[in-house]
Amino acid sequence: MERENYNDSINKGEFTMKTIKEILTESNGVLKLAVHNGVFHADDVLCVAMIKNKLKELGLSREVEIIRSRNPETLAQADIIMDVGGGKYDHHSSDNPMQENGVLMAACGKVADELYEGEELKMLHDYVLDSVQASDNGQKRSDLGENLFSWIRLFNTSLSESSKLSDERFAQAVEMAETVFDRQLFMIREEIADRKRMKEFLSKYAENENQYSSHIFNMRKLMHWQAPVCDFNATYPDKKIKVVVFRTPTGQWNSQSVPTYVGAFTNHAPMPEKYVKKEVKFPKGTIFVHANGFMAAHETGRKHHAVRTDEPAEAHDPFGNAAQRHERGPRLLPQQHDGPKRTALVAGDHVVDQRHPQRGIGNSLAFE
Repeated sequence: MERENYNDSINKGEFTMKTIKEILTESNGVLKLAVHNGVFHADDVLCVAMIKNKLKELGLSREVEIIRSRNPETLAQADIIMDVGGGKYDHHSSDNPMQENGVLMAACGKVADELYEGEELKMLHDYVLDSVQASDNGQKRSDLGENLFSWIRLFNTSLSESSKLSDERFAQAVEMAETVFDRQLFMIREEIADRKRMKEFLSKYAENENQYSSHIFNMRKLMHWQAPVCDFNATYPDKKIKVVVFRTPTGQWNSQSVPTYVGAFTNHAPMPEKYVKKEVKFPKGTIFVHANGFMAAHETGRKHHAVRTDEPAEAHDPFGNAAQRHERGPRLLPQQHDGPKRTALVAGDHVVDQRHPQRGIGNSLAFE
């Protein structure tokens, strides 16, 4: 996401080229952050929360003082002025820039653009900032998803309360916003790491006909899969993944239909209606089927086939039925030797335990 370089900032009453990171690290003294007084919104609260979060991330223990005013002389005492004053991090001018997606910039977006970069910044805009910016600028954009910080308005004083409580309530809102933002940032970083892993796994999946002909992708371990898999389906429509299978943190296995696009309620492999409506008993090994037919829970990772079709599980096994798997026969893994040590054998692409041949370890491309 391309960002404009805003050089005409006003901090402490004079023009400066310093970035927020430079201001944070230039001193160990009290850091004074200024926003407007009166009714507060997600935009100004989030500005302060993000800066406090970045201080912790950088290991800086600077005390933070929050100044809430519209008085120019009072604002001039601050190190960073946001959402007020007409400076670098305000957005109330007629020439306020617009992003490529049509969302007008708000203070929180301008602050974030100096604190984060790359994929992390893009995802912060997608998941957090753009819905806040659109709301603060009066833009109604249902395509931006949920505003994770809409609850902040509840911290403003009510008509029956004294306005003197406003600064205290603002501080409370900032504290909670820090927690929410920190958690969302953690999830974003986790998703970025998962996307890199998924890219490697999907590349191997695309090269293995036994895998892609089944249209089932077994992740074994739950990861952030939806965006990478939807991108894969758009790139390789002939190898489309229709169902993902993964083990949940609670130990059960889920099979989930892949949506037609990220966030869609339509999917590539809805389950038979008789199971969704519970007109018949679930096949053995299936614990639960979601009322919308996109997900089912199973006792093991090999029990998902029957509930999605009316055929036995082995009819959909990418390694063929029992006779076909036996005919293909086991072979030693190339890197192993035939000795007294316990080894793993591969029946086709199916990994088995040599000491207990009946105990399948699983699909060799079912990534962990």
